[in-house]
Amino acid sequence: MQRYRLQSELQTKVEELQLTLDGALSAQLEHELVRATQRAAEVVRPFEAFVEATHASQCEREAKLAASREQLDELDRELQSLARAQDGPAGDGEAPFGTA
Repeated sequence: MQRYRLQSELQTKVEELQLTLDGALSAQLEHELVRATQRAAEVVRPFEAFVEATHASQCEREAKLAASREQLDELDRELQSLARAQDGPAGDGEAPFGTA
């Protein structure tokens, strides 16, 4: 009878120890995961700032390029208009500035 009681107590203590160990391991793993996530965010932060600055700069360049293209298109339209006006109604059939 005492042997059965001792085995039961041992089994209960082993189960308690197992639960305590599982809880401690889970808490430690969670803590390590939080720390690793924080370290990763700290490592990435400078690169994130660089990418954001580069993106903003690229957007500015694209806007300037679009404006320049629009100005170039406008100049091209003016040039074509002047060329047509210079050719007059008779038109000599020759394109201005060697463009055909």
